[in-house]
Amino acid sequence: MKRILLTLFLMIFPVFSYAEENKNAETIAQIEKYVNQIKTIKSRFVQLNPNGKILEGNFTVQKPNKMRLIYDEPVTFEFVADGYYLIYYDRHLNQLTHFDLEDNPISIILKENFSFEKDNLNIEGIDEYNNLIAVTVSKKEQMGKITLYFSKMPYELKQWRVVDPQGAIITVTLSNPEFNVEVDETLFKLKKKD
Repeated sequence: MKRILLTLFLMIFPVFSYAEENKNAETIAQIEKYVNQIKTIKSRFVQLNPNGKILEGNFTVQKPNKMRLIYDEPVTFEFVADGYYLIYYDRHLNQLTHFDLEDNPISIILKENFSFEKDNLNIEGIDEYNNLIAVTVSKKEQMGKITLYFSKMPYELKQWRVVDPQGAIITVTLSNPEFNVEVDETLFKLKKKD
């Protein structure tokens, strides 16, 4: 009897696995289509840091590869993606630090023609919760992982969660995002104060 049940399970399991694989492929295709329709984003955000500290600010994106994340006072730093680099700017110290944009997990939503496969992203998991889809991806060990959270019907980017290689978790939640609206080009140019 056990052998018959095991044989039935082994026959049925590939059907479930194939159906799940097809569902995941369809979900990935829908997410890629949605992300590629986004040209700009303007939003407030709330960031939860590993130490439990909550920061708020403004988040602006213009594809390809431009972004500005400005924190509310009293925080004195911000991040700018100028099309080539991710720049950390400490206004208090008047110091700029440049990082390769591709090494940052958020770069995946800044791409003009985003594709999980073409961008060599490893999909580590797809989870659905009621009207929410979470896709966890990684690219490089140095980069860690990012989980993107989207609402369904209609698709809309709601949140992302970055786990760095040391296991520290930062969660950013968008608040009242506006998509495909006009944004100020000067936001993506950054110079130190004289």
